Amino acid sequence: MQSRDATKSYNKMSVAEANTLMGDFDLSAYFEAVGVDAQELIVRQPSYFEKFADIFKNTGLTVWQNYLKFHFVSNYPKDLVDLKFNFYSITLRGVEEQAPLWK
Repeated sequence: MQSRDATKSYNKMSVAEANTLMGDFDLSAYFEAVGVDAQELIVRQPSYFEKFADIFKNTGLTVWQNYLKFHFVSNYPKDLVDLKFNFYSITLRGVEEQAPLWK
């Protein structure tokens, strides 16, 4: 398995080189937007970046927006517990009451 081979999974490259693997997705702009100041990075699986580039290119903006909204709501544990419960438990499963967290 290539991902377990240390020499094959240690792919040090500049952000510009990684950016070429990402196709239409501007990795440099993303890093700047999230406040990451990196000149180089280790890419364990360059094929992932290439596949992501295909998915990014062939997926519409609305789909990305819905995907990100869904995962934000699903993974934000404290302030959105009730919203998550209402959707997953009440709407999808018909559970009417939330179980106490301590049980």
